[in-house]
Amino acid sequence: MLKAFYEHVKGKGLPFEIIFVSSDKSEAEAASYFQNDHGDWLILDLGQKDALSQKYGIKGIPSLIVIDSAGKPVAPDARDHVGGSGGKPEAMEKAFADWQKLCSDWRGTAGASVGGAPQAQDAAAMRAARLARLGGGPPVSTPAPAPAPEPAAAPAAAPAPAAEPNAAEIDNLVALGFTREQVKNALDATKGDVDAAANLLLS
Repeated sequence: MLKAFYEHVKGKGLPFEIIFVSSDKSEAEAASYFQNDHGDWLILDLGQKDALSQKYGIKGIPSLIVIDSAGKPVAPDARDHVGGSGGKPEAMEKAFADWQKLCSDWRGTAGASVGGAPQAQDAAAMRAARLARLGGGPPVSTPAPAPAPEPAAAPAAAPAPAAEPNAAEIDNLVALGFTREQVKNALDATKGDVDAAANLLLS
């Protein structure tokens, strides 16, 4: 049922990934079970299961927990949501839409352009950063902070300054693997534009 749910949501082009954490006793058992019974998703090393089980308070298996981009659980009973969809496309899409609202991930509604230029989203870098944040995958190298641009003479009619980023938006950038200092430099360089700062950090 989870595999059908995953394939339907991914088939709609929606931003959804599953990270499987095995409870098997050996890597060979975990790999066999994963290859034979699971969908086209991710798997963590077996050695990480105890730390994650403790972190997310796993009491029984199987468990399905939806986490946001900072690794915070927002739907610890997601297994019930998948089961309750009954394999119906509309119900699966509604369950996923509810998860998106709980995650409040600003990347889910990113615009098509930043400052008039096409927006470059490096999905591979974002995925690697999120996996590294969870303790899986290779470590993500941290780019050097961008230097602040030289101040330019203000035009006669300066545009209104961008709204100050809120704490959740800053935490989302930090969760991608950057330091608060790097995030601050990127926000300063982009005059507080969170989307532009994210692209600057990921470039």
